[in-house]
Amino acid sequence: RDASIDYLASIVRAAETFGFTGALIPTGAWCEDAFITAALLARETTTLGFLVAFRPGLVSPTLSAQMAATFARHAPGRILLNVV
Repeated sequence: RDASIDYLASIVRAAETFGFTGALIPTGAWCEDAFITAALLARETTTLGFLVAFRPGLVSPTLSAQMAATFARHAPGRILLNVV
């Protein structure tokens, strides 16, 4: 099944409904951007947190911090970082 944003949105909405508190957004050559995916999905939920995986060797620490801060401003308390 294609992991379209609509499909992923239905999953995170269901997860939140059934009491899940967080979801891992993976990173890798086969994945879409984890920060953008998490930001889009955060708009579909109200309490679900997102554990965003990122590789600091591929993205500068300054840019990573800026992306995390922006996410946190728009979805307070709903981002965790998984440094891989």
